[in-house]
Amino acid sequence: MRRELRVDVSAAVGTGEQLAVAATVLLPHGLDDRPGEPRTVVAGFPGGGYNRRYYDLDIPGHQGYSQARYHLARGRVFVACDHLGTGGSDTPARPLDYDAVARANMQASREILRLLRDGGVDADVPPLNVAAAAALGQSFGGFLLIIGQAADPVFDGVAILGYSARDPQTPWPAELSLDDVLSLRGGNGRDHPMRPWFHREDVPDDIVLADMTKRAGTLGSGAPWSTPANPGGPAVRPTRRPRDSAPVAADAARIAVPVLAAAGDVDVVPDPWREPAAYRGSAHVTTAVIPGMAHMHNFASTRRQLWGVVDDWLGVVARRPGGRQPGAPAD
Repeated sequence: MRRELRVDVSAAVGTGEQLAVAATVLLPHGLDDRPGEPRTVVAGFPGGGYNRRYYDLDIPGHQGYSQARYHLARGRVFVACDHLGTGGSDTPARPLDYDAVARANMQASREILRLLRDGGVDADVPPLNVAAAAALGQSFGGFLLIIGQAADPVFDGVAILGYSARDPQTPWPAELSLDDVLSLRGGNGRDHPMRPWFHREDVPDDIVLADMTKRAGTLGSGAPWSTPANPGGPAVRPTRRPRDSAPVAADAARIAVPVLAAAGDVDVVPDPWREPAAYRGSAHVTTAVIPGMAHMHNFASTRRQLWGVVDDWLGVVARRPGGRQPGAPAD
């Protein structure tokens, strides 16, 4: 079961512009057979240059690349979200910063959780007993999730995948500038300078070419999971950026729910084992480093190892004692 939603986030952005975020709600079979069964809802926020299809990859000639369907098979509800300026979401025309993009994500999440609880997703989707809500933020999505959860704690657990709350690194050689990368002076396709950080050598060549053959001036490719703009779109005037030095250190320290900090063994997280120190407000921080995995986790041959770690961690989130109602305002 798949339902497409658009959620108004104008109030959260606060620029006076009417803006909506696009999301896909994926529901497991058997909801009517087991009414009232407690459900864990998982929201997925993709990285820069990617849209919400990253979490539900459907690649011709290849099977088993959908993380959403992996979790659905285990009874979870999955919500794949586009940031403002990407995928099916509106692109702001008025200036905003990444904090506004993060606020939009949290407002959209809160509203979608309400719709799921109240039976408002669609006429044939019954009200769900949402026992816990967790979010995944991959790369740029992790940067925004840390900001959003710290300011407006919607989720009962957050998984930061392939992003460092302490010391984020750039996924290209130090001698190249961002302009070099965007202009393709550093190469393209298999020779794209980000390819060694994004894909290990065992990723099928057609997938690598589809993902890494970028369009000049953007980090996007022509693949259906790609998008030409970073979150927020061209109107963003950042006060901080994901590649700055420790841009979310204070935010990460305020997060008070269970955290999963996971990375591939080739990634942009320089020392994954030191990441728990960033989340001093959380009583439960899990670290995982997945072998045979580069930065774009869901294309890796070992992707199911990561998904298994995430699903085990969702059990921790669901068992967290004293949790508030998911999506309800913090005290």
